[in-house]
Amino acid sequence: MKKFLIGYLITGDNILFEQCRGQSNLRIDTENAETTKIKINGKGAIVVSKEGMTHLIWHNNKRVFTLSGILDEKELIKMAESVTKY
Repeated sequence: MKKFLIGYLITGDNILFEQCRGQSNLRIDTENAETTKIKINGKGAIVVSKEGMTHLIWHNNKRVFTLSGILDEKELIKMAESVTKY
């Protein structure tokens, strides 16, 4: 399995973008978190918000993607929807 990791620094907050081929051992703490199921480019996704941090996890049947940061959920969704080349 090959992983690609890209970090961005926007307005002083770190944003982490990760993509993995196939299955992933992804672990995100959802205890006492707010979770929402959504769609990103027509594929299933989940938003997890806890203690000011927001995680967005989605897939395209080939890869699993995560975006995490101290950003508004809508901003992370816009970023995720802009991922077009895998």
